[in-house]
This record gives sequence, structure tokens and C-alpha cells, in this order.
Amino acid sequence: MTKHIAEINMVDSTPLTREQILGRNDRRIELLDIPEWDGSVYIRVVGADERDAFEMRGVDPKTGDRRRIPNFRARYAAMVVCDEDGNPLFTESDIEALGKKNAAALDRILDKGLELNRMGADAVAEAKADFDEGPSTDSGTD
Repeated sequence: MTKHIAEINMVDSTPLTREQILGRNDRRIELLDIPEWDGSVYIRVVGADERDAFEMRGVDPKTGDRRRIPNFRARYAAMVVCDEDGNPLFTESDIEALGKKNAAALDRILDKGLELNRMGADAVAEAKADFDEGPSTDSGTD
């Protein structure tokens, strides 16, 4: 069945061009108070490529089954905590040390990051349940 233009739900705005979409800065940053650290951090919206890579850590590449992401909160914080220009503050080499920081502080970062990045409550509940099951014996690598 062919749709006619009149059947499409139109919004009251002008359609964007390729150049406008690719040229638009759509990566929001918010300042988040972290009382456990007596300060605040910037939390950023990540790109789809970064989010996909992060989410793929939770999928076994051979079977497609879900698997736990070791040091989940620290990994997520490393991905979303940034400077005022949106540049990540942490690298992969910081994750172990970051994982030893106050869990309540990392939960604040996790909650705000998931909210800003529009990751659903179901994904959050599953990730937290996986984390709460105990330490992973999976290194996350093959």
C-alpha cells in the first residue's frame, strides 16, 4: 500500500536538510552535583556510535546472548563524565580506579547519564540487576 503525503503525520516545522542535521550540535551537557565528592561534574549526551559500542559490551559476539558488563558503573561514568567542552575526563585506563570510588556518587552519574541519553528504565534495571549479582568472571574480551 502506498502512503500519500496527506496521510503522514506532519509536524509544524520545516524538514531539516542533510547539512543541517550533520552540522547541528545536538550533544547536550549538564552539570551534576556530587555531594559525596564535594563538587560537581559535567555529564554529556554521547554519540550513537559510543552508545552502540558500550551496549555491545553486554552482548556475547558469538551467541548474541546478554552478558554482564564488568565494572558497569565505572565504565558508564567514564563514558559520560566530561569537561565543560564535552571532552571525556576519563579513559579506559581509569576505569579500575573509578570503580573504587563511592558507589552512591557513581549511581548519581549513572542515573543522570541514563536520563540524558534516553536509555530506558528497563535497561537500567537489567544493568543494575546484573551488577548486583556479584563479581563477573568474564573479562569482557574473547
